Amino acid sequence: MKEINAQEFEIKFFQLTEEMKNDRIEAIKLVNQELATKMIGGRGKVHKAIREALEKDAELKARYEAILADVKDPNKS
Repeated sequence: MKEINAQEFEIKFFQLTEEMKNDRIEAIKLVNQELATKMIGGRGKVHKAIREALEKDAELKARYEAILADVKDPNKS
């Protein structure tokens, strides 16, 4: 900011707005994480079980990937 000859109050303003932005981003991350956990159920236990099953079972993973591809591009099938 000094390179563009910003005044001290302008520098403080940008610092303050940057801090506020970062605080809000962190709050949004927390809310998203909480919502995702509640939507999945079991406080993430179900998600973890699914993820582990996908890692261990190749047939299940192939089925999951086929469904995911269809969801991403429904015109493909």
